[in-house]
Amino acid sequence: DSQSDGLDVAMFVFMGDFCSEGVGADVESDARMYRARFTQLADLISAFPTMANTCHFVFVPGMRDLPDIDLLPRHPIPDYFVKSLKSRLPRAVFTTNPCRIRYCNQEISIFRNDVVSRLHQASIPGLPTTHNDTDMHLHAVRTIVDQAHLSPLSLSYQPTYWKHDHALRLYPLPDLLLLADSYDQYVLTYEGAQCCNCGSFGSDYSFLVYTPFERHCDFSQVPLPGDELDDESAEEDS
Repeated sequence: DSQSDGLDVAMFVFMGDFCSEGVGADVESDARMYRARFTQLADLISAFPTMANTCHFVFVPGMRDLPDIDLLPRHPIPDYFVKSLKSRLPRAVFTTNPCRIRYCNQEISIFRNDVVSRLHQASIPGLPTTHNDTDMHLHAVRTIVDQAHLSPLSLSYQPTYWKHDHALRLYPLPDLLLLADSYDQYVLTYEGAQCCNCGSFGSDYSFLVYTPFERHCDFSQVPLPGDELDDESAEEDS
């Protein structure tokens, strides 16, 4: 129902990469396609006018989004590519990566990067040598929170703007630390902060729902085509 959808949701956060293959040799053609995809997204959201006009939409760029430069912190996606979407969604915000969101008395820190794999490749002391899922993400969270920095890596692994390095610092620690990674989903509490990874929506249509009042994270998933048919078949068989 386009008149009721979105009333119970204050904000949607979209995180890149919005361009799965990056920009190739044909820069002009890829840039046009990149712009057209945001226009298509605006068409989709605008089909639900109540949601489009009342909800906030936050877009956090990934490391392969335009401009395609492996440097932190990331600048917002240029207006040239998102002008159409911003004109149709009055509360759309294209922010930096990382970014911080304040909701009432809570602070939410969002960082889109493949943190676990980067820390493992850089052989940060303390990370396990085995690929145990629990240990991998737990050690990654501990490394980042204990050092109070979102990118505790040497410049050879992750270049940064020294002038803006303060944007990567985690002091004071936020209420919710969202490390948006291509790694498996997880939620844990460390040093009083909720730390989580929402996973990749493109892989299985799953996403994270955060309820500020309850300070609760919950994973959800969009039903895949055919899932409802499978459920109905199972009920008939039973």
